[in-house]
Amino acid sequence: MSDWRPPILETERLYLRPIELSDADSIFAYASNEEVALNTSWYAHDSMEATHNFIENYVFESYANEIPEPWGITLKENPEMLIGTVGLTWDSKSKRCMRFHYGLSDTFWGQGIIPEAGRAILDYGFKICNAKRIRAYCTNRNPSAARCLEKVGFLVEGVSRSSLYSKGEYRDACNFGVLDTDWAEHSKSPPLSKSA
Repeated sequence: MSDWRPPILETERLYLRPIELSDADSIFAYASNEEVALNTSWYAHDSMEATHNFIENYVFESYANEIPEPWGITLKENPEMLIGTVGLTWDSKSKRCMRFHYGLSDTFWGQGIIPEAGRAILDYGFKICNAKRIRAYCTNRNPSAARCLEKVGFLVEGVSRSSLYSKGEYRDACNFGVLDTDWAEHSKSPPLSKSA
């Protein structure tokens, strides 16, 4: 099994780093919040066991397959405490298509954390993973997420009606995408920075 881990990335305010089991307390602190989980595909963590399962069976499995999903988001002044996650999974490796994911503690909503982290992740996806296209989506009930994705650099591509089935109901999906050519021309992100 691969011992690959995504590299540490640095932005103006953040370190984006691999997640470890020692991060369970930080993750549980926000992932157990019903408000944070409300518009996601996952349920709020109801126990530390759920958080450990997430780390061991999702995070470590992704890393074992060299998938850059997820990085832990930390503030530079407190790199031990995760405040969220951000990452990329493959929709189709052969077609070079990836999907962007994120989650963030509600304590840090509205502070530009995801746009800052997301630009570094898209930079990584296009420059290191050689993606042609990266997409993202959110439910139409979450306009703040839609604005956030646009700030990352995604372009609106339309709405897929009742295409999401989550938590016992159908929801419309707001679809977003960005191509490598869009990113090269329009990206305002700083050059990719890897920390040791």
